[in-house]
Amino acid sequence: MIVGRRRRRRRMTVRRRRRRRRMIVGRRRRRRRRIVGRRRRRRRMTVRRRRRRIRKTEKEKKEEEDDCGKEKKEEEEDCGKEKKEEEDDCEKEKKEEDCGKEKKEDLEECEKEKKEEEEDCGKG
Repeated sequence: MIVGRRRRRRRMTVRRRRRRRRMIVGRRRRRRRRIVGRRRRRRRMTVRRRRRRIRKTEKEKKEEEDDCGKEKKEEEEDCGKEKKEEEDDCEKEKKEEDCGKEKKEDLEECEKEKKEEEEDCGKG
């Protein structure tokens, strides 16, 4: 190295320094915004997915409840029909029994009357 010759460091002008600083800051900002935007988008998507999933499950639950309600109603209707049929059958049987009793009583009365008439005829 030659003595006496000092290497002069080229200093940046103020304008160049500011410009460089601005570029660096701008790069950082863009990077930050990109990262934050990505984060927000992901979060929004996860929220949307979650809401969609919740909506689906609620819909399915509602459908199941509706199906369950329909099944219960059908069972109740079937049960009601069966009960009615049983009651009708029971009433028919009672009527038949009552009718049978009445017929028997009528027959007995009829026979008694015939006997009485015969007796009366035999006496007279």
